[in-house]
Amino acid sequence: MMNTITLRPHIEQLRQLMLADITLSLALRAEIEFEHEKKLGSARELITGVLMQGDEFIVITKDLATGEGLYHDLDDERSILLEDLLWIHEQLHLQVA
Repeated sequence: MMNTITLRPHIEQLRQLMLADITLSLALRAEIEFEHEKKLGSARELITGVLMQGDEFIVITKDLATGEGLYHDLDDERSILLEDLLWIHEQLHLQVA
């Protein structure tokens, strides 16, 4: 099992990573389907996209039980796998290319 880490120390690193590719930054508003389920909070959710608003990252997910769309502000104290965010970045980059 992978260890979760608090995201806050990595916000600037992720911001620079995503801003490094202007095309990618413009594409972040598109909801891109991933076949990659993760546990965020207590609900099982499917990551469907990422938004970047200023210095904030928002992950868009769909609750697998209800189908409801959810938004997670990653600038809070929520713990999430940094490896997952890097995976999201990689998938978005592949979609843009």
